[in-house]
Amino acid sequence: MKKYKVIVLDEEGNERALESNKEEETLTEMIFYSEESKIYFYEDMKGKFPDCSIKMMLCQ
Repeated sequence: MKKYKVIVLDEEGNERALESNKEEETLTEMIFYSEESKIYFYEDMKGKFPDCSIKMMLCQ
């Protein structure tokens, strides 16, 4: 199990809200129980935000 902080950045480097109903929330923490689930989440985020950069930082 690993916890990551996830940030979505637009082309200008501004943080984007991860969900449309939470406009103020630009940072979220996700817990992944396998490498496959982390990869699936990343690919899903790239589909939702095709023109953005997805940053996933491991939390200690």
